[in-house]
Amino acid sequence: MTNLAVINQATTLGTQTGDLAGAVSAVILSVTPGANGTTVFKVQHHFVTETGNTITAAPAIGEIFLPNFPELAGGKTVFRYSGQLCYAAPERK
Repeated sequence: MTNLAVINQATTLGTQTGDLAGAVSAVILSVTPGANGTTVFKVQHHFVTETGNTITAAPAIGEIFLPNFPELAGGKTVFRYSGQLCYAAPERK
């Protein structure tokens, strides 16, 4: 879960639980009208696990709660991730 407008109006900050527990941030890349009166947010997530690993992800679309819309303050995001985790090859010395 992340809180919106923590760093600036387009950047969220929060924590994640589960196998990849740690910190998470997302930058809102775009906001566009969606079907049936919905609003589509495209975001870029940034993850750092409790062990210090950095995880990069492709831009995504997710669910958002905005109690003060169009103001983002007080908003929250909740997401679940799925996919394949790929590790970088160790550097050769």
